[in-house]
Amino acid sequence: MKLLINMCSHDGIVSYYNGVGTMTKRYIKTISKILDELDYEYELNLFTPEYFEDSFGYNEETKLKNANIKNTKIYMINNGSNGKINFGTISEWKLLCKNTAKIINDIDYSLYDKVITIYNDTPFANLGKYLKLSDNHKAILILHSTIKLHKVDSAIENSERFYDTRLKWETEAIDYINKTKNVYAGVIGDFITKHLIEEYNLNKNKTIKIYNGELGEYKKRNFSKESRELLNKINSNEDVIISFGRAEEYKNLDKVFILGKELGIKSMLIAQLYYDNQPIKYKYIKCAKKYDGILYLNPPFDYSANFLNDYKGRIICLIPSKIEIMGLIINEVRRLNKDDILIVANDVNGLNEQITDQYDGLLVDLNNIKESANKIKKFFEGNFMKMFNENSQRTLAHKYNIEKNMKNFLEKIMEE
Repeated sequence: MKLLINMCSHDGIVSYYNGVGTMTKRYIKTISKILDELDYEYELNLFTPEYFEDSFGYNEETKLKNANIKNTKIYMINNGSNGKINFGTISEWKLLCKNTAKIINDIDYSLYDKVITIYNDTPFANLGKYLKLSDNHKAILILHSTIKLHKVDSAIENSERFYDTRLKWETEAIDYINKTKNVYAGVIGDFITKHLIEEYNLNKNKTIKIYNGELGEYKKRNFSKESRELLNKINSNEDVIISFGRAEEYKNLDKVFILGKELGIKSMLIAQLYYDNQPIKYKYIKCAKKYDGILYLNPPFDYSANFLNDYKGRIICLIPSKIEIMGLIINEVRRLNKDDILIVANDVNGLNEQITDQYDGLLVDLNNIKESANKIKKFFEGNFMKMFNENSQRTLAHKYNIEKNMKNFLEKIMEE
């Protein structure tokens, strides 16, 4: 069996700054591992927008790791911005899709038993329309976000102006999948599956599961010097409640300070800004001051995981999002396999499918801070935390093993 896999993503190939990038990296790693184990002959092409080395999120380590995977070639595609814009809006997206398709369409498909093109998220959403499809070429769009859910793109200043054009772009992509043979939607969780079917009229028979997941046991990384200096400034024996993530309004991150005050324990927020004067930055600063919390803006990318792994006191890890398509943090924390971390998530779509309340974590209603705090106090205790962690490991193995999920995904594509 000779395969060609084309993987397209705006993040995770030569950059690393969000969940799309995390999953793209895992897709690449697991696909190559699975195909090696099956002893398949394969080639892997990776397509991403052009990035300047000083672009937001550019990551030399990610680029080198991907480039060193055997039989792999990286293409950085012109989207009309000459490397200045890597996400962009509809004019960049259209050109990105057309230029990517030109390269893929020039490939002689007859040299392969199967050609699979996986294209991730909004910038690549309409790539399928420009591809030359055939009986041995399958194309799969994986949406990691939609404008109907998130309303704005914080990576774009004044992005609310682009709501209608992005909605049209996404709707056209789903319409094309519905009516076109050999084109499918990869769905990364229960909530996004239902959302695409009900809100975008995706044909249920056009879905293929590729649920987000984790890679094996956590391997501790060495702290960067900057991360170690940050950790040394903190008394690491106290109880702490922590939230971390990209600076997005829907992520509701400031709630960590309010809940920490109600619980009477130290609170900490680690937030990654898209640009220095992003308005939400000042909201976080004001809230941290008001509730006597600790705020880190743009610390080293390794800081959150290493903090959770090395901190000596008990930790409440709060995932407070108002909505998530399929948040990664819950399972990333589970992968640490620590009995002294209590995972608490807002009881909303995209998060509540990952937690069975009082079995492998806690679900709370953050519209009621006092009630949430009372519930957390009841379960922020050694025996409960140990039990939740043990059950979390079962949940990870059963539902969120990315190698198993990717293998099932590839098998489904092969048989379609």
